[in-house]
Amino acid sequence: MHQRRKNTRFPGFEYSLPNAYFVTICVEKRVHYLGSIQNGKVQLIAGGGIADQSWRFTQEHFADLRIDSHVTMPNHVHAIVMMLTHCQGGVTPPLRRKIALGEIIGFYKYQTTKQINILTNSPGKRFWQRNYYDHIIREAADLNHHRNYILKNPMRWGLDNDFASA
Repeated sequence: MHQRRKNTRFPGFEYSLPNAYFVTICVEKRVHYLGSIQNGKVQLIAGGGIADQSWRFTQEHFADLRIDSHVTMPNHVHAIVMMLTHCQGGVTPPLRRKIALGEIIGFYKYQTTKQINILTNSPGKRFWQRNYYDHIIREAADLNHHRNYILKNPMRWGLDNDFASA
């Protein structure tokens, strides 16, 4: 019998609305596949470089999407995803529809997994945990707090038992 996954989304919130979201995506089993931290600085390995650069590719893929800031850590990534308007998919009417945050994160995870699996010659291997954490940013102070969190995250690496140990 399958255990039901807990829905971590905010009930009743429309995740396709123009808004800023702080997201955290973890590597499967929180294994340190993306890099290491040395002297408070991130040292990315190949998979980490792919994860880091994929934010730019994701931003280019979706109209009216901006990745405000991001950091790639040894076993997870953080980003502030800004949907400036209702993000649209495709250019033809059947595909031109509202895009929700989950689809953006799904695209990011799919693209990074595909590229990392090619690099490591492990087709079909799962790379990311199934879900992700999000926080809806509602005001400027909250946005600045999360920007600062991203900036200082590598320096706090050893202090965060949830992520540092795997």
